[in-house]
Amino acid sequence: MTLQRAAELLPIIKAFSDGKKIQIQTASNHWLDIHNPEFTDHATYRIAPEPKLKPWKPEEFPVGALLRVKNGTDLVSSILAKSSIAITYCAGNTGIRHLSANDSSYEKLVSNLEHSTDGGKTWLPCGVMEGDQ
Repeated sequence: MTLQRAAELLPIIKAFSDGKKIQIQTASNHWLDIHNPEFTDHATYRIAPEPKLKPWKPEEFPVGALLRVKNGTDLVSSILAKSSIAITYCAGNTGIRHLSANDSSYEKLVSNLEHSTDGGKTWLPCGVMEGDQ
């Protein structure tokens, strides 16, 4: 192994030692997770991309879902219809606020919400997990 190759692999080996997923590139240019990488000179490795949450657009919220702030207990709102979704929440001492997708803080708020479609038994993020594959 050359010094240059060792320098290329070092951050990947460090990530592996920290418990991150490592991927190897196949001959058909796909990436596969590997659990025990050998870190050879003839393979291409990368740290597996971590999925990111893309907050829902208003039309993507499920009708009938309950909303709350993540890890919270206070109900924020419920989705009654897809035609006119406005998230209603209590903003400190400012009272109740209706927030639509046109507001600049919409995406930030939605990324901090969870939803339930089973009456509050299970809470999930309000968005779609996206990752580079």
